[in-house]
Amino acid sequence: MLKPISTFLISLVFLAATSRATPLATSSSSAKDIVPNTYIITLHPTSHLTAHLQSLSKRTPLLSALSVTKEFTIGDAYKGYFASIPAGSSSASEILQSLLADPDVLAVEPDRIVRLDTTSANPLTPSATFGGGDAHGTNPTKVKRALVTQTPIPNWGLARISHHATGATNYVYDSTAGANTWAYILDTGVYAAHTQFAVGRANSPGFNAVGGTGAADGQGHGTAMAGVVAGTLNGVAKQANIVPVKVLSDSGSGTNSGIITGIQWAVADAQANSRLTKSVALAGFGGALSAAVNAAVNAASSAGLFFIVAAGNSATPIGNTSPGSAASAFVVGAVGPNDVPSSSNNYGPQLDIYAPGVSIPTTWIGSTTATITLSGSTIAAAHVAGVALYLMRLYAATLVTPAQVASYMLSICTPIAAGGCVVYNDSGL
Repeated sequence: MLKPISTFLISLVFLAATSRATPLATSSSSAKDIVPNTYIITLHPTSHLTAHLQSLSKRTPLLSALSVTKEFTIGDAYKGYFASIPAGSSSASEILQSLLADPDVLAVEPDRIVRLDTTSANPLTPSATFGGGDAHGTNPTKVKRALVTQTPIPNWGLARISHHATGATNYVYDSTAGANTWAYILDTGVYAAHTQFAVGRANSPGFNAVGGTGAADGQGHGTAMAGVVAGTLNGVAKQANIVPVKVLSDSGSGTNSGIITGIQWAVADAQANSRLTKSVALAGFGGALSAAVNAAVNAASSAGLFFIVAAGNSATPIGNTSPGSAASAFVVGAVGPNDVPSSSNNYGPQLDIYAPGVSIPTTWIGSTTATITLSGSTIAAAHVAGVALYLMRLYAATLVTPAQVASYMLSICTPIAAGGCVVYNDSGL
């Protein structure tokens, strides 16, 4: 949910200030996901990362035992690093105390495993609190449309996002269809050879944060997300480009440090190619609350990359999870064909918008024409990513920042009886 990032940073400082002797507290339910002896250290944004690292061993001999393996810089708002302490080190607590006492250090937390969000078994029971739709903006200057109608359609979701009324059976969209926009899919990779990513729209080599080379998808979920965003048959923004950022392995798991590495790469790539105002990041994973991951998402948004996040499918508060609880994340829940929210949606004031997320056919791995039918908030978030790219192309002169895109999407979305609204592509229907 878009809200002032300064509030989040104040909370982050408080966590560090009240945790002088230990890393950030962990809940018993998520303790099993901690990666032993590994930590993410977040620095104050005004600190100098290189100077800090060079001076570690000079400040106290204890810190020379740290093994720093990754450094993070995301825009101007996030600096940090990933480090490990030798297993069985008798001085581990003293090392952590020294880090937390360092004036450069904002927070320390253990690295954790993150996983794909699973879909629900009972998707159509009304869900709990909706907190979005609170940031309405002025409509961009209307442009002349060249509307295209897709009929028949492969799934009900395309019809739902292009009509305010339920029951439509075609997909209506402008012929620009997200051309010259980019979706950074932070997931399991993408099967670029699928026929729905024609004419090279998924040919970017992308990035691999989990080891190995390339960003090929051996699990399928990233390809499914990409198909809803930009597939020629199943997709919303049919001419958008796909950039795979493989932060989850082929078994569907990764780490928070890998997530931050992927976010760092996506922001840098969008900056280097002058496409920040024409790109979104889409996250289809979730994990326990992480100040570091949230700070990285907020930094990406501050740099200009619109960050779209699935609410999660565990029927638990979004505020207890990351990246859904990040101050700048645009958080999406799933609805069925009759606008009934999924009972499995995570809930809370962070939830911004709903989108189709029940029984949605999309692209899959295994063959160049493979498809699968999936449900869940990740599929819903993919619809929102596609609509965001579509609108960013359609109103390129006025929808430039993440806040502008989010505000406009919330100003035109379709209200539903359960509260909140469903994403809409502004077709005029």
